[in-house]
Amino acid sequence: MKKNEISLNNKVLNKVFLYSPFHTQFIENDRLLLLRFANVTSICDSGISAFLKLLYNPIISDTSIAWFASTYSAVIVFISRVFHKTSIIVVGGADVYANHQLNYGLLTVKWKKSLIRYALKKADYVLPTSYFLADQTLNLLARSRKNLFVLYPGLDSEHWKPNKKKNPYVLTVAHCTNENRFYIKGLDILFEAARSLTKVSFIVIGLDSQFINKQNIEIPFNIEVIKNIPNHKLLKYYQRAAVYCQPSRIESLSVTVGEAMMCGCIPVVAKVGGMPEVVEDSGYIVPPEDSDALSSALNKALIDSTSNNRPRETAIKIFSIKKRETVLKNLLSQ
Repeated sequence: MKKNEISLNNKVLNKVFLYSPFHTQFIENDRLLLLRFANVTSICDSGISAFLKLLYNPIISDTSIAWFASTYSAVIVFISRVFHKTSIIVVGGADVYANHQLNYGLLTVKWKKSLIRYALKKADYVLPTSYFLADQTLNLLARSRKNLFVLYPGLDSEHWKPNKKKNPYVLTVAHCTNENRFYIKGLDILFEAARSLTKVSFIVIGLDSQFINKQNIEIPFNIEVIKNIPNHKLLKYYQRAAVYCQPSRIESLSVTVGEAMMCGCIPVVAKVGGMPEVVEDSGYIVPPEDSDALSSALNKALIDSTSNNRPRETAIKIFSIKKRETVLKNLLSQ
């Protein structure tokens, strides 16, 4: 047995180092998934302390998995290559896509671009979380590359599932604490649509009231704003809402759309990024920044919500935990 492997129930498990610069539920889902078949050390950190940890953990691990292509993943890839270890980068969105107007993406910082390119070129495997991000990755590299596979995040369909009778309201989840995030998530477009749909109720979760007051933004009377809440507490809102709306200007995939669809919500999304891949033909896809088209689609979705089971079926197919587990297990065994 190798020094950096352990035995559990007579099985030899690879030692995996999982790194992310910040915490999200879908990264935590990966950690729990990897624990099924690997010995996992996970670190969620940034800054100097993170770099110090990155100098050590890839050396004592068989495989290092970095969420997002970044300066941190460049260090992981470099050390892994020096010590002949396997490196995997999960491409998540802001790492390969930039919007200078909205100050979105790591590529808006020029000096980071070469390090991100290095990480993506030299990693053993690159796993974009949508076909949109696969295209963005290849555009950044200006070349094709082997060992690039689209692998959607996994969602637990036994947790995210319908429950109570649906209520005729529209739900949006958008963690917004500043002006850029407000426009990135397209909440101004949602507000315009809400003003024209006076008989429709809306709930927006994650909109910071201090930011709203500071920017003097007028919230339509039919929108209820709820402060940001933990991921697990979203379940009851998904289960009650008839329609889920994501009118973002930028969205690499949107796991929240998948969660809502699993809970039986009819999705209405902007034709942006990877969201059309998630919705397919189970909801409504509208032109970005078009509040009239959004209003019309929301009306139709509210009618559909009484007899449409396609969203859950579509989301279960796309966000398959079993598929993600199989792919990751196969990569670790090579």
